[in-house]
Amino acid sequence: MSAKDICRFCNDNLRIKGTISGARSIFNKKDAREKSISERLKEIGLPLSENVSRSGRICLRCFRLICRLEEDFDVFRRWQRAEKDSNPAEASTSTSTSQASAESSNTSSTLGKKRDRVPTPSKCLQPPTPTAPRASKYSRPTDNVTPKTGRQSLTEVIIHYPFHPKGDRIVCQANTASIVENTAKQNWSRAANQIIKNKDLLEALKENILQVIEDEIKFLCNPLKGFMLWRSSAADLKAFSFANLQSDLQSMAPFTYSIFSKITKGSHHPTCASAAIALRGREPRLSAFAYYVNSVLQYGGAKKAVYKRLSKLCITTAHNHAVGKQKQFATTCGEDLQVLKVAHEVFLKSQKEHGGTDVEGASATRALSDTVDLDTATLSMEHCILTDETTQSTSGGTIATHGATGTTTSTLQTDLQTDQGPADGTTVFTFGSRTDEEMAHLGVAVLPVEASPTCSTPPPTYAIIFDNLDFFVRTHHQSVVRGNKSLHWIHHLAVEDRVPSHHLSKDKPTQPIMEYDIGYSLPGPETQAHMRREHIVLGSRILTQHLDAFKPFSRVVVRHIPHEFSKIMSEASTHYPLGILFKDENKSGDLVDVLQHLQKEYAPKGPDGLESILVGGDRLTEGNSRNLQWSFAEGESVEDRLEGLVFKFEDWHAIRNLFEIYHKVFFKEGSERDHGTLLSNMNRLRTILCADELQPP
Repeated sequence: MSAKDICRFCNDNLRIKGTISGARSIFNKKDAREKSISERLKEIGLPLSENVSRSGRICLRCFRLICRLEEDFDVFRRWQRAEKDSNPAEASTSTSTSQASAESSNTSSTLGKKRDRVPTPSKCLQPPTPTAPRASKYSRPTDNVTPKTGRQSLTEVIIHYPFHPKGDRIVCQANTASIVENTAKQNWSRAANQIIKNKDLLEALKENILQVIEDEIKFLCNPLKGFMLWRSSAADLKAFSFANLQSDLQSMAPFTYSIFSKITKGSHHPTCASAAIALRGREPRLSAFAYYVNSVLQYGGAKKAVYKRLSKLCITTAHNHAVGKQKQFATTCGEDLQVLKVAHEVFLKSQKEHGGTDVEGASATRALSDTVDLDTATLSMEHCILTDETTQSTSGGTIATHGATGTTTSTLQTDLQTDQGPADGTTVFTFGSRTDEEMAHLGVAVLPVEASPTCSTPPPTYAIIFDNLDFFVRTHHQSVVRGNKSLHWIHHLAVEDRVPSHHLSKDKPTQPIMEYDIGYSLPGPETQAHMRREHIVLGSRILTQHLDAFKPFSRVVVRHIPHEFSKIMSEASTHYPLGILFKDENKSGDLVDVLQHLQKEYAPKGPDGLESILVGGDRLTEGNSRNLQWSFAEGESVEDRLEGLVFKFEDWHAIRNLFEIYHKVFFKEGSERDHGTLLSNMNRLRTILCADELQPP
């Protein structure tokens, strides 16, 4: 590489792919009116000369650096001129200073020549003697140095006693004077800082701090004080929360809680967890948090060795205690559902006692409660006070009254007698002497009085969901009596219905089948318009999801088609865990025991017998249960025939099975020539649905 191909200052290669690019000539100039780079550098103080062995080019990066240097030197020269203008005396002596600097430069050059000579051997540095002590690295003179004192002021304390009027005068030492001063001024933060610096006082203060902590811990360990960690029963553990634990620690042991909070930087969960573990190290019966950790480990499938190790660290209990607590939890499963079942039985009994109050009356009561305030309504109906607006309407011959199903209007008879009420002229109608027929003729009805609150607000219905729980246990050391186990259990729970169905009759249809018009089942113009609106929503979702041009509109697309129960269905379902039944669904005897258990425990009983409930599961569960119910059809009672259970298969399982059926019907390996099938469409579009599917031929 030639010297002409590199930058003169940074030595970067300027020839790229055989062509010199990104470079400027130092001595040549493009325009006669501009200065060359060498002239500009000479003005700064760097004269350059043309040399065959040196490059005459400069890169653009160095060229920009020269431009910045020129700007900086302009600023520097302005500073120099400003200083000369402000100090004229120094400007007059600048010439003499320059002459003196020239002489000093000559002197320094001669001194430099002398320094380059070989030194005299006698003046060379000799190695230190072995017995001489090593000099300190940083030696400073200590003569004539005034020692620094910590405090210049003097603090005195005078104590006046009743028997000693003059009092005692005490002069405070330097290490306690600032503490006394800040304490007298009630500057507690500075006084505390000075106490921390005093080692003797801090040691004495530690004992008092530890005593405060000891008193708070004793208070927490007292079982009569109601600390949360003492409550370790199954019902109390269901209500366990870190918020309640934090509240108890802050109220019962504020100083101890502040120490743990400072260690964890104010993080609530680590603070409560560390405090609970530390307290259980002192009192093993404070085990509520340990049982909470047990539940987490059991959910994760931890083995017995994990409990053995963590119990030594006071984080969990022993494995046998953890299993025993889980058995207690199992006995409490279904308690909330039993309360709901009793509420259903009370509701059914109240309907029977009140003359068979049907659901229509309940719905009418609900409609009335939406328009009338039952709490402030006058139930005696002795007088009906009308306002001025209502009085004007009565003069025209009509009166508006609220009935059980809405607002009705009735014509007043001409013989209606009115009495003058209060002094303000309000018209008062007397109903004390009116019969029920006359009141009905006037269009006024007595508000329905609810004898029991359960009649107006029926409890929500619920359904039982159960499915098989299968797992395989492998035995490490197999023998004749010990082998691998295939376990099949049943897990079941109850789900509360979010949409009420009490207004639907269970005894008769809404219309006789002979009077039903088949046209009601056919799609009319309204149905087609409704379907069109829904398909527009579905189409907008697909367009904004798969087409890039419409993706900016994805935020304004309707995700859920609104309907009458949109608000209710958007909320989470209320479910009640019922535990595990150690029965095999595939065995008819075990499944009979399960169905009889569900009917006996969860089907409400009314005066007229069992009230049926829905029982759901997958298709296999629903089919086996229905077959067993048919096998008991010759039973003598409703309980024997298992009529308290109505079986159904869950929607999610039905949809999944439907997709599997579609896949088997429309996706066949030999259907590539059948138009309309999935495999034929894949061949036409030359696409693959997923990696696991069969690729098109």
